[in-house]
Amino acid sequence: MFGTIRKHSQSMWIVIIIVIVISFVVFFTPSVDVRDWFEGGRADSGISSEEVAAQREVMVGDMMEQLPYLMSATPQQPPSKPDKVDFDFNIQMMQFNPEGMQKEGDRVAYEALVRLRLLEKAKELGIEFSEETVVRRIEQQFMNENGLFDVNLYQNTVLQFLRRNRLTEDDFRRYRGNEMVLQQLHEVMGASGSFVSTRAVQPLAEQALKEQHTAYEMEVALVKPADFNGSVNNATAQLPGYYEENYKEDIRTRYVWVKLGFEEFAKQPGASENGQAEAAQRMKKLAEQLKAQGGTVDALRSIITADSSQPVLEVEQADLSPSERGQHRLSSVFSQVDVGRTNFVYLERPIISNVEKALFLAGVERDNIEVPLPKFETLTPEKVAEIRKKFIGEKSVELANDAGRTFHTNITTGLDANQTFASLCNANATFQLVSLPPLSAQTKPDDPAMAKLTEHQLDLQTLLRSASFLAGDDSNQTSAKLGAYSSATDSAPGYILFLRKQIPPDLATLKEDLAREVRLYREAHARSSTRAPGSRPHMMTGRNWPDWMRREVELIQLEVFIGAKQRRLEEIEEILRIEGDTLKDKLAADPNLKQRLADIDAQYAKLKPDQDKLEKELEELGEQRQSGEGDQTAIGAKTQELHIQMQMLNLRMRPIQQQRMEIMGQIPALEMERDKQIPDLIRQAQERQRELGVTPSTDAE
Repeated sequence: MFGTIRKHSQSMWIVIIIVIVISFVVFFTPSVDVRDWFEGGRADSGISSEEVAAQREVMVGDMMEQLPYLMSATPQQPPSKPDKVDFDFNIQMMQFNPEGMQKEGDRVAYEALVRLRLLEKAKELGIEFSEETVVRRIEQQFMNENGLFDVNLYQNTVLQFLRRNRLTEDDFRRYRGNEMVLQQLHEVMGASGSFVSTRAVQPLAEQALKEQHTAYEMEVALVKPADFNGSVNNATAQLPGYYEENYKEDIRTRYVWVKLGFEEFAKQPGASENGQAEAAQRMKKLAEQLKAQGGTVDALRSIITADSSQPVLEVEQADLSPSERGQHRLSSVFSQVDVGRTNFVYLERPIISNVEKALFLAGVERDNIEVPLPKFETLTPEKVAEIRKKFIGEKSVELANDAGRTFHTNITTGLDANQTFASLCNANATFQLVSLPPLSAQTKPDDPAMAKLTEHQLDLQTLLRSASFLAGDDSNQTSAKLGAYSSATDSAPGYILFLRKQIPPDLATLKEDLAREVRLYREAHARSSTRAPGSRPHMMTGRNWPDWMRREVELIQLEVFIGAKQRRLEEIEEILRIEGDTLKDKLAADPNLKQRLADIDAQYAKLKPDQDKLEKELEELGEQRQSGEGDQTAIGAKTQELHIQMQMLNLRMRPIQQQRMEIMGQIPALEMERDKQIPDLIRQAQERQRELGVTPSTDAE
């Protein structure tokens, strides 16, 4: 083989050189975007030249956002932008997140579509700027201190970063001109969009008022840890082990200081009345000596020993834990030492203490001094009592929470058996039933109802959030109005919340409040309508689209979402083809496995029609409940009955599905995604398109 290579080496080198030259032309020509070669961005990408241009403008915009960070006196890392758009986020509510971090939808392509739609609108309104105006605006953006266009600044910033990102000056000029067009468009549309009618915003205002004034009648089952103090068994025997596990060796710091009390200096012959001047003079001398001798504790002791001046000074010290330091009479002195020191030996800093009426030369000699934990047998009775109290308190909280979780399970079962929350609580002496009066977000601190919350250590806002969540459950099961168990702590009881009734407000009695809400919504709409996209980026979406164009943006989101799902269907088909071939080979090699799969498929095929039938009936009942038609009580009872049947059927089907997955790998899950999940999502998106007045281009199969 090597001989063949040597024989044809000249012709091979010619081919290699040609390839290298082409590669250098591609990778080092600024106007060439390598991604176009690999993604078909120029010819076979399936997108128009206008979309390609708009995508390049979006990339220019990204670059311009980075420039201030990179060109500042202290360059910073610019905030990164996700490359993908997650349209699966909250798809059920049709609230798309156009700047998520998931796998589907290209952000640049999405923003380019929005940009094109806006430019089409501007063209309809006749908004445009001449090339001369655009150039003049660019020159104004890059003026020097003399008010003249700075060519070097322009070339060394914009053009340099354009080339680095494989963009051209034409891209930048087109981007800058279209940005001017869009800004003018927002001003024009904002002027007309701000005059929104009362009729348009009244439903929003009414909904806001409903949320503010909806009241909830609640019952609460309280469990108090203190009631379990007597249930802690063998506390005395467990205390030594608890002490060793929870009380660690003490870590102390050795503080060293010399005190120069003003009163002592005032007693000296010829001293001033308060002695401060003399103390300061002595301190200055000590500090200079200490600094000259290295500032160590040994040096300080040597200086004080040799000093025969009056009054006589002494070096004091104390090994203190953090808690002990806080309780020491010189805690303020030690705090200043800790703030100022840069090493373990620090004695150069004179400190004045108003409490002690003295000057101090203070510092730290040693840090992290370990003090062995005293044996439990040597502790004082007071310390043992303190440990016992803490141990019993913690164990009581554990017992209370165990009881709370168990009782929550029992209440759920009892409510589904038509027992009342109150009767279940009254039958359990451990729990205290508290019936609360109607509460809402309008409940004032001086309301008598608040006294009951304070008495039982309950928080109004926490209760309202739980009640609002429970009220949103449409299930007719009584247990659906039961909140989760809220754990007890050493300072608050645990509790279980039950929502008895939701009391909506009478909007007719809230005319003044409604008028105020309408006014606030109109003002907010006016502000939003005049704000250009991106001028106040939201931390989640990255774009804060004005009201007047949100319909257009959502339509684009839906379009990209459906396209992404259809591409996923194609991807699944390819994976299934490969997986299917692998499965065929595996079954062909094992006749017993093939027969086992046939038996499993037969069982699955027998039960699947029943599952489909139940799903269809539940969907129809759900539509009836949503529309309010028919006997809602009967519909609720029938829904509950079908849910039970579905649960029983799922119990029979689950083992069969697991066996299929063991043999077939990811094929069943992919088939479910292809046949059920993706078509459902596409249908929902298409339904939303119809609601927005657009006929979907394709229907889900």
